[in-house]
Amino acid sequence: LEYDLYFNWQFIWVKVGAAQMDTKMTKFEGKDAWKSYLITRGNSKLDKYFTMRDTLLSYCNPDLSPMYFRKGAREGSRYYVDEIWYSYPNGNCQLKKHRIDADGEQHWKTSTYRSCIYDMMSIFLRARNFDGSKLKKGQVISTPISDARSLSNSWLEYRGKETFKMNGSKEKFRCLVMSFYEREDGKSHELIRFYITDDQNHIPVRLDMFLSFGSAKAYLKNYKGVRSPMTSKIN
Repeated sequence: LEYDLYFNWQFIWVKVGAAQMDTKMTKFEGKDAWKSYLITRGNSKLDKYFTMRDTLLSYCNPDLSPMYFRKGAREGSRYYVDEIWYSYPNGNCQLKKHRIDADGEQHWKTSTYRSCIYDMMSIFLRARNFDGSKLKKGQVISTPISDARSLSNSWLEYRGKETFKMNGSKEKFRCLVMSFYEREDGKSHELIRFYITDDQNHIPVRLDMFLSFGSAKAYLKNYKGVRSPMTSKIN
């Protein structure tokens, strides 16, 4: 999947970069696994104000429980790395976390939880595999997410179905719409609203991101290798 990235700059939407996402079946530590990666790259327009070079990698079991996560991010003048190894002893979810700060200092931490914990990539796979026919508008689904530092109080809310016209194109898709929320300092914040095709592929065709320093959007530019017919596409 290929995306164009836009940022709202002084009330004007400006193209500031591109992103690529890929998912395929492979092996991780000798076991079958879904491998997903997301690469985002800002262009020269964005570099003048904020450098963005992020690479996210995730391995999940065939049942979509996470196995490994890595994020390498250059954001502004700093570069850091987050890693998480997942295991499931005695029916629990154990996370071995590793972080390399911008100053090179390394941090290790192990946490154990009773329920499954996700990361920034594996949650996309989980959200793409919900059965839209069984979801009710306004339904809330708990989706705790962790990075190498902390666990967030987060959840998904199903917002119903919408018909979405692709940016700069005549293509239209029937979409399931979901919002990702996080609660911090006693307040709930919508971080991402995403539109996924209402078919067996569940491809994200649009993402609205509500950032601390402004708003950004990602629009699907190109897709290939989809497993099922794109029955959500409206001619």
